[in-house]
Amino acid sequence: MWPFHWLTGLKGALPPDQISAEKFPKSFAWINRFQATVSAAAKSLGRPKTVKGTEAAALIGSSEFAEEIGNVDPNDPSGLKKGQNVEVWPIDTGFRNKDKGQLVALSVSEIVIESKTLDGKIVRVHAPRHGFRVRPSSDQSLKL
Repeated sequence: MWPFHWLTGLKGALPPDQISAEKFPKSFAWINRFQATVSAAAKSLGRPKTVKGTEAAALIGSSEFAEEIGNVDPNDPSGLKKGQNVEVWPIDTGFRNKDKGQLVALSVSEIVIESKTLDGKIVRVHAPRHGFRVRPSSDQSLKL
């Protein structure tokens, strides 16, 4: 939905003689219903609370984990093992900064590592398998 919604608000993106509410009334009605729903939700929820980075880190570090630890597929072609020190990074942008930690789950769709915050709290970092790389790390400071 969002690309259509976005395009309707972008001046000149949709030439009215080709794409308009008159030519596509059901599509534009759908976009309008979406906008009305989003606006109503935003109004009822109010403005989100702004938190500083240190406050966010403290909230995350003191929170419970939302899900159980997964498994590492023993047949995964990477040969990685649960508990192994690894580094994970995206292959498109941001690839110079790698997240490091102990591998806790690895499947065809997801990589999950446990890492420590600066104040020693354990967090789990989730990354999709598609578009990310994972490899062993020799960094011994990752022991949790």
